Amino acid sequence: SATAATGETAEASDVIDPLTVEDVLDVGNGEPLFVNFTWEDWTMLSLRYEMHLLLHSFRVDVDDPERPSFSEANLGLYYEKYFNRRLDLKSFGVEATGELLELIRDTVEVLGERRI
Repeated sequence: SATAATGETAEASDVIDPLTVEDVLDVGNGEPLFVNFTWEDWTMLSLRYEMHLLLHSFRVDVDDPERPSFSEANLGLYYEKYFNRRLDLKSFGVEATGELLELIRDTVEVLGERRI
């Protein structure tokens, strides 16, 4: 691998800030940003992307400026409606929707009255 060839350690790639990377396919050493991703990383990336799609699709579908979001309690309902599968909280190691949203707080913001 490029890491072995350059003598870099795995820890060196841990200090890369993904928000500053210009090309996710080459973080500067010829390796993609996701070279060391595990299945857990891909699962969390998928969850973040699905939440992004869900929230933006909801806003477009409802098309009501007075209702730009929905209650955290309804996340499972809308997830099933949009993705045709239930949101399995236990697969993320949590018991409640709030705990799940806490895992992706960099992607989804919970507003007043527990609205997302």
